[in-house]
Amino acid sequence: MDEPRNSESMKDNKKLNTQQYDLVRIQRIVEALDFLRREARETGCEEVYTMIESSFNIIFSTYYLILREKLSEEIRLTNAKGH
Repeated sequence: MDEPRNSESMKDNKKLNTQQYDLVRIQRIVEALDFLRREARETGCEEVYTMIESSFNIIFSTYYLILREKLSEEIRLTNAKGH
């Protein structure tokens, strides 16, 4: 009976590691787009700035939703352990 638990535990750890890695990657993308957004503003080319600003807003919103979901999941796990 211990083997299935261990294999399930390993799968859960791998899933968490993948999620954490994805979170770091998204954070880096947001930082890169923020840099590009500032640079585009300095060029004065409105079309380029608008395109990068739109991309930044989409990615930032996605990043925020992922953080929010992660926090909700942690709260659910904490509440489940407490009961």
